[in-house]
Amino acid sequence: MIMRRLLSAKRIVKIIRIIKLMKGLTFILLLLPILTWAQEEEKEIERRLRRITRISAQIPDQYTYSTYHLASYLAAEAATDIEKIRSFYVWLANNITYDMVGFETND
Repeated sequence: MIMRRLLSAKRIVKIIRIIKLMKGLTFILLLLPILTWAQEEEKEIERRLRRITRISAQIPDQYTYSTYHLASYLAAEAATDIEKIRSFYVWLANNITYDMVGFETND
C-alpha cells in the first residue's frame, strides 16, 4: 500500500513535469511565427535603407542647386520618416566638407 502511494506520487511528479514541459513547448511554438515575422521585417527594413543610401549617394546634380529641390527629391524617394532621416544623413555625409586650411589661416 505504501509502495503504491509512492508510485502514485512519482507518477504525479512526472505528470507535472510533462505538463510544465508542454507549456514551455506551447509557448515556443506560439512565439516562433512572431520571431520569424520579426526577422523578415528586419530584412525588409535593411533592404529599404540600403536602397535609400544608394539613391541619396547618387543624387543628380540638377537637384543640388536648391535646398528646396534637394529636400523634395530626398523626401520623395523615402516612404517613412526613418528613410527620410537616412536619406538626408547620407547626402550630408557625402557632400559636406570642411575647409581646414581656410579655417586655420582665417581665409
